[in-house]
Amino acid sequence: MLLSTLVASLCLALVQARCSDPDGTDEKLFFSECNKGKSHSLSITNVVILNEHGEKNYPINMKRLMNLKVDSTNKGTTLNSIIADIDLQYYGSILWGACGWHGVPTFGLLHGIKECYNCPLKPGNNTLELRYDFSPYEPLIRTLAGGGVYAMDIVLRDGESPKTELPKRSDDGLYNGKGFVFIDSSKPNLFWTPSKVSIDRKDQMLYTTLNLYFGASEKEKHNSLALFYSDYPPYFRTKIPKQNGKGIILAQGGKSALWIVHSIPHFPSYQYSWPKLADPDAHMAICLSIPIEHVGKVTRQLVYQDPVIFFQNVPEVWRTKDVKVLLRDKKKTNEPFLKELSSISTIGGTKLLVVSRLATGKSDFYADELAPKAKSSFAVWAKLTYPCRMLQNRCETKYKVENLLDQVDIAVPKHTVDWKDYADATDCSKEMLPLESELCPIFQRIASAKGTCPKADYQWQLMRWQFAVYNENEGASWALSSNDEGYWCYTDFHRHRGQMEQSGGSVCMLNESIYKLFKLAVQKTKMKRCA
Repeated sequence: MLLSTLVASLCLALVQARCSDPDGTDEKLFFSECNKGKSHSLSITNVVILNEHGEKNYPINMKRLMNLKVDSTNKGTTLNSIIADIDLQYYGSILWGACGWHGVPTFGLLHGIKECYNCPLKPGNNTLELRYDFSPYEPLIRTLAGGGVYAMDIVLRDGESPKTELPKRSDDGLYNGKGFVFIDSSKPNLFWTPSKVSIDRKDQMLYTTLNLYFGASEKEKHNSLALFYSDYPPYFRTKIPKQNGKGIILAQGGKSALWIVHSIPHFPSYQYSWPKLADPDAHMAICLSIPIEHVGKVTRQLVYQDPVIFFQNVPEVWRTKDVKVLLRDKKKTNEPFLKELSSISTIGGTKLLVVSRLATGKSDFYADELAPKAKSSFAVWAKLTYPCRMLQNRCETKYKVENLLDQVDIAVPKHTVDWKDYADATDCSKEMLPLESELCPIFQRIASAKGTCPKADYQWQLMRWQFAVYNENEGASWALSSNDEGYWCYTDFHRHRGQMEQSGGSVCMLNESIYKLFKLAVQKTKMKRCA
């Protein structure tokens, strides 16, 4: 149904008189956005109706040309054309019934009207120009000549794809569970870069990386090492208890192999696809290019995480002692059921520290295993669903562990926003509204115009609200060290008591660019401090 594709609609009440006029329509035009419970691409701020002479008259003669000037904010992609469906309603009483809104039969004659005389509408603030001339429908309009209050319900649809709703947000898809941002550890990173292609489509980096295996010939696959492990494999209904850790190991010859650690449930399947189960939460994937001679070190290290390998392809050349030990049903391990791997680096030279532990039910991974091995205190970011089950700060030991709470902020690159459109010379010190007073300092840090606040537009608000990740919507866990070296660690463990009975591990890296970017992300994050 057309209403199911509703994106932005205006209810315009045009007055004459009978029943008591609703919403002040005895004196002026009334408008409102309908269906506010739905996320719209267009946000309407004001509506003015002019006659064919460009004059603003009231009451409005619906039998003559109407020019609508609609002030709006486009929170989506550029709109090249718009199609409108219009339905009419009459406010009054039927027979002796109560006053109320009643539909006027239009038989679909007012559907599919081409709109937008000043398209294209770019993202941001616009004045949308709509023109309605109902004179060709004189028999229909004649029924409205008897006085009363009338309303036009206007449903706007994308003219280039009329059977679908207007794009809800921007091309990057950051709002629908499929958008993502990325960083390259080999480059200095002041910002996260939003991908122009959503994670469920081709031609984006995760697809391209995994397609090295998925898109290979059968002969190439047969000769490649492929190990997929997960505590929540594809087609499983629930997470495997007492297991943590998700990852991929791929090696096709040459000088390097690929090791991906990630938090994505039901991933990967046997061809690239993005799982619906992953949409509600934020997730993370860390792609590590390692020397091919270090693959054996990684597989032996993973023995102490007891991973669930749900897919394997191990050609004869890879059936080494170090790989086969990971594939055994009963893996041989020695107390203290903890293993550290520090003699490994990426192809780019980033030093790694891998800490793995088997579940014993006695220790907090962060305080008892990770911190002593890294010789540093840590601030930990992790999913928080049941606060009463959260492990509290560890403050009494040499290396402390403190919990990060509320949200972390994702800073987007400068070139993705046209800053000159948002620096309006507003003095930040004079801002009284809580939202503006909080956002101004953030804007100042990354905008070129110092001392000014951005306009009250959706794009600058995204920096704080839409590009924020909250504890309760987090699927990944990570930790920042407080030592001089600056470890950033991806981990398999959340901060709840159940992790003491789970196997898993962490991959820490010494990379100044990565460390500083995550440090920036937590500048405004609440932290439960040790006294």
